[in-house]
Amino acid sequence: MAQFTLTSKTYGTHVVLLDDDVLQVVGTDKWWLWQPPKSRHNGWSLYVVREIRGQAKRKVQYLHRVVYEHLHPNVDISSLHVDHINGNGLDNRGVNLRHASVSQNQCNRGKTRTNSHGFKGVIFDPRRGVYTARAQYQMKVSYGPARETAEAAHEDYKRIASELHGDFFNPGKIGD
Repeated sequence: MAQFTLTSKTYGTHVVLLDDDVLQVVGTDKWWLWQPPKSRHNGWSLYVVREIRGQAKRKVQYLHRVVYEHLHPNVDISSLHVDHINGNGLDNRGVNLRHASVSQNQCNRGKTRTNSHGFKGVIFDPRRGVYTARAQYQMKVSYGPARETAEAAHEDYKRIASELHGDFFNPGKIGD
């Protein structure tokens, strides 16, 4: 396993993980840390990107996509997402990357930053004063029963979501 360090005024200093053979291909120059603007309020992961200048406009290239394409040259990922299995956007080792649909990639997220009770997949109904599990996959939404505690509703979420999400199930941990 290889690693290199990136430092950003905005995001601080972080270690990027790669396979040894991939590091020789992608190098360490011109990569920087980035968090997509739409995801900043959700607390999603940092990513490693570089800028590719074309004829007319610039394009951002994600390191995990470059790595996946290098390791799987016969797979067309133009319409797929590349998912970090452990949820860490800085861990770009081949064993941590898999192709995913948009829905599958969403299943593997942790809890959102705006989550006030600390449990992924749990919603609070203030009118009734109860917590309920909610899981979604490909437009199918499943709810659990009303519970008095967020912990109990989260246990329902884990049961429901593990069935819906399969290999992409992520229970979400406190502190995600």
